[in-house]
Amino acid sequence: MKGIAQAAQTGPEPGAFRSTTVLVQLRRGICGIEMPRRMRKRQGAVRKTPLPITESVAEPMEQTKIAQLIDREAIRDCLYRYCRGIDRADEAALRSAYWPDAHDNHGAYCGPAEGFIEFALGVFKAGPRNIHQITNILIEFISSSEAAVESYFTALQRAPDQDGDVRQTLLCGRYCDLFHKREAEWRIAERTVVYDWIEEQLPPAGVEAERFGPRRPIGAPHPDDPVYRFGKRRIPSRHDPSEASNDTAASAEETEGPDNFAMLQRSRRKTAR
Repeated sequence: MKGIAQAAQTGPEPGAFRSTTVLVQLRRGICGIEMPRRMRKRQGAVRKTPLPITESVAEPMEQTKIAQLIDREAIRDCLYRYCRGIDRADEAALRSAYWPDAHDNHGAYCGPAEGFIEFALGVFKAGPRNIHQITNILIEFISSSEAAVESYFTALQRAPDQDGDVRQTLLCGRYCDLFHKREAEWRIAERTVVYDWIEEQLPPAGVEAERFGPRRPIGAPHPDDPVYRFGKRRIPSRHDPSEASNDTAASAEETEGPDNFAMLQRSRRKTAR
């Protein structure tokens, strides 16, 4: 302050004019009027407590988009469950894709979805080889609980016909589905299968074990396919609660193995520490 007062009486020294001007501007308000000393102290004080951080609340539109993303994933999961049900002859997975009152227009069959499921169960007994792949899934929401879904499929089917002759067919088309959401779950309420391509193929000769050679394991129906061994390691799906007791028994048998027993002993030691 002494230097500032001296500079004000004798004039600014070389190089001091700019710093003096800045100090004067800091002490003055926007209109050139000098601010009171109390306000200058408040202005120069350093805030010790940080300003409270307010949590951003998602806009209603953003919440709707997030909900639709979750719904889209649930619809896709339902379509994939259908493919597993057909390809692995998994009745529980197949039923979980339809609502009990669903309708299915499926090639030669047209009627309640329950009738198509019963038809499929009869085909499963013949030991077919099915491969269904779904792509180009287009989902259009009609409302928060209804959606029109178009998905392209490619299906390779091999099974004996009524005369016992093995037939192999390549089919391409689209599943045109009406999905309903009930109790927070999406399933097919109405299905129409549209066919865009059919190709009769000559089935390969010989049994599968010979054709695959050393390539193992070979896909199998439920519950023998390797994918179901992975399923036993996780919590049973709500679509098949009957497997809960089987999974518990399987996990009890697995813990008797030497590797699992060693892991159990190591975990106990960590807990004791």
